[in-house]
Amino acid sequence: MSARWRVLPLPTIGRREGGHFRHRLALAAFAACHLCSGSAVAQEWLIQPSVSAFESFTSNAGLDPPGEEKADFVTTISPSLDIHREAPRLTVDVNYALEAIGYAREQEFSEIRNRLNLDSRATFVPEMVFLDANATIDQQPEDSGRPSSGSQLTASTNLDTVYTYRISPSLNNHLGTFADSGLTYAFSQIYSDDLPDTTIHTVEGSLISGSRFTRLLWALNADAQEASGSRDISSVFVAASAEYPFNRTFSLFASAGYEQISDPSLDDEPDGPIGSAGVRLSPGPRSILEVVYNHRFDSDFVTGSASYLIDSNSRIQAGYTERIETSQTTFAENLGFLRRDEFGNFIDSRTDRLFRLGDDNFGLEDNAFRLRAFNLALHHVRGRNIWDAVAYHERREIDALDEIDTAYGGSANWQHEMWPGSTFNLTVRYRHETFDTSSEREDQDLIGAGASIVQDLNETLDGVLGVNFTRQFADDSEDEFTEAVVSVGLVKRF
Repeated sequence: MSARWRVLPLPTIGRREGGHFRHRLALAAFAACHLCSGSAVAQEWLIQPSVSAFESFTSNAGLDPPGEEKADFVTTISPSLDIHREAPRLTVDVNYALEAIGYAREQEFSEIRNRLNLDSRATFVPEMVFLDANATIDQQPEDSGRPSSGSQLTASTNLDTVYTYRISPSLNNHLGTFADSGLTYAFSQIYSDDLPDTTIHTVEGSLISGSRFTRLLWALNADAQEASGSRDISSVFVAASAEYPFNRTFSLFASAGYEQISDPSLDDEPDGPIGSAGVRLSPGPRSILEVVYNHRFDSDFVTGSASYLIDSNSRIQAGYTERIETSQTTFAENLGFLRRDEFGNFIDSRTDRLFRLGDDNFGLEDNAFRLRAFNLALHHVRGRNIWDAVAYHERREIDALDEIDTAYGGSANWQHEMWPGSTFNLTVRYRHETFDTSSEREDQDLIGAGASIVQDLNETLDGVLGVNFTRQFADDSEDEFTEAVVSVGLVKRF
């Protein structure tokens, strides 16, 4: 049984250490797992280098308001390295890419970006002692209200590079048929130029009912967290949960516990009893519905999730959640769910969708905020076509700024194999945002569309042609912009 209460990272703020280059953090996380398993050194590693080169035309290099646009040509060169190793004692997945972006006229926009995804697990004692290490280098929007390019091949002054890594030893133990226990310590650090540097220490423990319990399932979860930085942050979480399946289609579950969150940026710091009660319905082998009534964060609210498996390759998922966090804790939590699927893509293991370090609907935020989020996702495969669609509604309440941000919208993508070796992609998106403070309110609307054709020229060389259009409307005319980007390039694998 999965516990009804999931341990949530809590707001953490760290000390500014400067903007120096931090690749050593990712390398340290990689080495921590690599060195702990000497038997894997002699094993075969799969290493795939590649390089891409694109030439693009942009109608608005600086993403300036209407009437102030300056067109330019952009050259983007990106060497990358992909590493994979799967062995009984060591599993490693790494992808690193350097992106050199050069502008012909507006040379002040030229920049070099780094991207990294690293996921690894070392096994000291099978099924008992593990060491996980994860790291990312990614670009995140500083402020979703400010202009951001719709193309990854162009630069943007509204992006901040975030360096994140997490090292987590864990101890699991089977207590016969009575229960399974787990104890995990996680050390995480987050660095960026826009946010204070953050260090997070987390200890999690769990005890989950074993095979002896066939009807009444139970779990005990505990979590303690501290963060060092610009302000003292701490949290304690303890909960006991139980689930009783009446039959194959109907289950009841409930939980009770205690939680304390200490964060000066919250008007009301939660401190007291927590609890939940819910129902799980499985009308058929391909559908699941959960509805949960919660008392947490000094309030009562309902959460839930639903999923329907259309066929072996197609599904619909929906969910609504409420939580307290900051941008930093979002990064640290998400990093723990970084995985690679059977196709080599880095995904979020909770959703099976492509991994995203943060939330693009809102910008970076240092203060604690309460997030209410609803998401609906569709993935459908039929013949030579793949459809993906996402709809969302999110609300972020920031006590320290007396600000409420809301965002709703969606995106849809169609991928079509025109003929063997040739793929067409079409994407459309829409987003509406409102930034509401005690003194002012601003509304924005963003629409975008993009299309691309990828043609296999031979076994190791692909040709790419892409077109991207973005238009943002805003109450503040300085935040309005129109951008069109046309790109042509080659991707070479060695």
